[in-house]
Amino acid sequence: MVTSKIALNYHPAPDSVNNLWQETGKNYNIRIIAPSIQEAVKATIAKFTAEELITKREEVKEQIKENLSKRLLENYIIVDGFNIIDFSFSEAFNTAIEANVRRVP
Repeated sequence: MVTSKIALNYHPAPDSVNNLWQETGKNYNIRIIAPSIQEAVKATIAKFTAEELITKREEVKEQIKENLSKRLLENYIIVDGFNIIDFSFSEAFNTAIEANVRRVP
């Protein structure tokens, strides 16, 4: 199991704010953004091993950002920035990852 903390900066597309409010309402954060984040993060993280999430963090970040940007743009929201703050694993998993990372030259 992997838990992630992320940071997302976004804004509604200026020429489509009316569409966003008419179709979704003022709760677009709950109705569109939060589910899109969960879907994009899960879909991307599933492609990587736990070790790769650490060693290929920048690649993971870029894939999540691209996936999320596409999902949100369909709903009139533009992604300005995306960062992975932290990945958390179980203690046993952390120990195994640290052992593997130390072995890599």
